[in-house]
Amino acid sequence: FEIAKANGFKIADTKEEIEKLNSADGKMIAINPVLDGSYAMPYDVDRTEEELSLANFTKKGIDVLEDAENGFFMMVEAGENRLGRSRQRCYVKHRRYYSFF
Repeated sequence: FEIAKANGFKIADTKEEIEKLNSADGKMIAINPVLDGSYAMPYDVDRTEEELSLANFTKKGIDVLEDAENGFFMMVEAGENRLGRSRQRCYVKHRRYYSFF
């Protein structure tokens, strides 16, 4: 992230820093402080209440970008839905979809 910092990006990598982000911060990168070995967010079903959810990140992004002069485009993806196809992971699949709300 040194290259991003050198190019004027603010790096937020704690829950507190991410929650404080606003449009006045300019260019920014928000990194979930809780990531697994492949840098993925935990499944919503495995997440504690203290951890940020995909919905938290999405809402913060909208809050920061909603006053953008030229509008904005945001694409949010809950990956690995294919893991929910097994009976054992069915609950995880449904929770992943509900994590958007």
